[in-house]
Amino acid sequence: MSYPGTYRPIFTGKADKSPSSEPSKQWEVLHHAGEVVIRCWIPGVKREDIELTIRHHRIHLSVYSTLPRLDGECCSSIRYSQEIPLPPDADTTWYAAEYHRGLLTIQFPTAAFPALNGISKVVVY
Repeated sequence: MSYPGTYRPIFTGKADKSPSSEPSKQWEVLHHAGEVVIRCWIPGVKREDIELTIRHHRIHLSVYSTLPRLDGECCSSIRYSQEIPLPPDADTTWYAAEYHRGLLTIQFPTAAFPALNGISKVVVY
């Protein structure tokens, strides 16, 4: 799947800053020229454990991960589920999703009359 326009890598190798506003808010929506960027902080999981679906102009995010404990007896589990509404100008026909160092970033182009898709499964890179 390709993303229309110029590809800009989200991560440049510099340290990513963690959310500084409210600790209870796990995601934010940013508007840049011609695109909408959604960032969600999900530390301690693997990329394969993230499940993203776009349904009715909303992102449905769910994560389930198990981590072995240091004592070796039992596993710790991480469960996370969130529904994120998309701005009305986000075109859900094209998207790119990337997970790096606990930060999930999803990009959508903006359009004056965006196409509304039914249900799309998103692959996270």
